[in-house]
Amino acid sequence: MHKSQLLSRIQSHDAVVAVVGLGYVGLPLAMEFAEAGFTVIGYDVSERVVALLNAGESHIQDISAALVAKHVASGRFIATTDAARMKASDAISIAVPTPLGKTRDPDMTYVHAATQAVVAQAHPGLLIVLESTTYPGTTREVLQPAIEAAGFTVVPKSDVWNPNYLNAVDTGQTGLRLLGWTGDFGDPDNFIGTFFRTKQKAWGPLEASIYTDLDAARTEPDLAKRTELYKAANKKIMEFLPGVPYVHTKPALAFVKGVEGYVPSPVSIEDFSKVSLSK
Repeated sequence: MHKSQLLSRIQSHDAVVAVVGLGYVGLPLAMEFAEAGFTVIGYDVSERVVALLNAGESHIQDISAALVAKHVASGRFIATTDAARMKASDAISIAVPTPLGKTRDPDMTYVHAATQAVVAQAHPGLLIVLESTTYPGTTREVLQPAIEAAGFTVVPKSDVWNPNYLNAVDTGQTGLRLLGWTGDFGDPDNFIGTFFRTKQKAWGPLEASIYTDLDAARTEPDLAKRTELYKAANKKIMEFLPGVPYVHTKPALAFVKGVEGYVPSPVSIEDFSKVSLSK
């Protein structure tokens, strides 16, 4: 019932959307929602940022003050430091920063704080989305325990593989999402190992030897042998799964010669079907 009501409010543009963190990811995302006709509540802990935005100014280079002022004046967008205002939202997107520490690991302080702020306002039917750039498993390891502690039951469900996905990308029906931990696909462990290093409910019951094989590949000093071990582990994984999502959430793009034009997404949801190439 809650799902159908939420979908109905989204389709009619009556849904209220909250964005947590109004930085280089959160503010463009908030403006996209406002442009689409949704009422947006922008939550940030910085009083300076909130005051600036409510005055119709912008602190993000890619977002014009005119755009912010337009949506503030129309009532489509309001910034606040009061987390309780998010209680009125139908969907909340967490877009706080995850800066890298000295050991190159993401600092999860902001994600933890944002999660607590969101969970305090949670209600049945609320959609919570984690947009922050972070490692796979954050939703399960950080958000899920906090949501369950608030009295809600969380049941992980995998996305259903759509065999028409690539065709949908080619025809511009959807954006091609490249998902990943660091974007460094030269290191197989950043790709395969991040997803399958430990048992996860999302993948269902995988053969136990897969985890042993990955451990062996990770510790193999010889590059050629290590490559073959990863290939073998990948083949075994694919016997159980129809496909693995690629990921790259960092706002960075690199193109080869021949790319004439491309309009990047302000929220890193890249649609590569819009790339124009020279002949």
